[in-house]
Amino acid sequence: TLWIPAFIVAADLADKIISNAKLRDSVALSLIGRAASSTGSPADIVAAANDTFLRRVGDALGFGQLTIGMVPDSLLTFVKLASAAIASQAEAEAGSATNKLMTP
Repeated sequence: TLWIPAFIVAADLADKIISNAKLRDSVALSLIGRAASSTGSPADIVAAANDTFLRRVGDALGFGQLTIGMVPDSLLTFVKLASAAIASQAEAEAGSATNKLMTP
C-alpha cells in the first residue's frame, strides 16, 4: 500500500518542481502577486483596460494611468515637448492657439 500524508508541507517538495501549468489558472491579462502592502496569499492583479501601467500608488500595486506624482520635476523639458505643435507668432499674439506651445 502507498501511504499518502494528510497534507503536504514545503519540505515535501523539491525546489522548482511545480510548473506554471501545475501552479494554477490565472485571470486573463494578469500577474500573480500581492496588491496590498501586507503579507498573505498571492492573487491575480488584473490589467482591466488597455493603455495602463503596472504602478504603485498609495501603497497598493495595480494597473492604471500615470499620476502627476510619477513624473519627476524637470523631466518633461521644452526639448522633450518640442515635437508638439508650436504656435506661430500671429497665433501667440492673437491667443488663438490654445492647444499649441508658445515661445517668447
